[in-house]
Amino acid sequence: CIPGGIFVSEAKEQSGNFFVTLLIAIVGTAGALGAAGLGGYWANKSSENSISAQRSAQIQDQRREVYADYLNATILACDALGAKPQDPDKVATAEAEVFHQSARVLLVASDNVVTKSQDLLDYFQHAEADSKGVLPTCGDPYTDVVNAFAASAKDEVG
Repeated sequence: CIPGGIFVSEAKEQSGNFFVTLLIAIVGTAGALGAAGLGGYWANKSSENSISAQRSAQIQDQRREVYADYLNATILACDALGAKPQDPDKVATAEAEVFHQSARVLLVASDNVVTKSQDLLDYFQHAEADSKGVLPTCGDPYTDVVNAFAASAKDEVG
């Protein structure tokens, strides 16, 4: 018997219980820390995915706006070309806007859309005036090029 009334077998049993209790506390603390670490990792990953999705949506919106502005500029150029009588200043201003909007398309578009936008730009660059200096209006060739551009732009932005 150990002083204080504890038998030797009881002291050994209490000593073993202490190490088991200590081991359980260590495992429990490590588990809590591990769970907190994994929770933080997944929360960070989820936040990154959300930011990436938002950025992708912003880029798509920007592309839609640029493509719409480009098509609008070509329509205004066609209106200027189709006016009777043609106003050379309006035609020049409208064509300059087509070139400006084309440059914006080059900055945001995929290669396929860039190719189609270049075809549309070429339509205006290579339009030749008749003997009176009047440029042609936008007819079927323009419509074909616009439709090809619009189809490739729609494929890109969904």
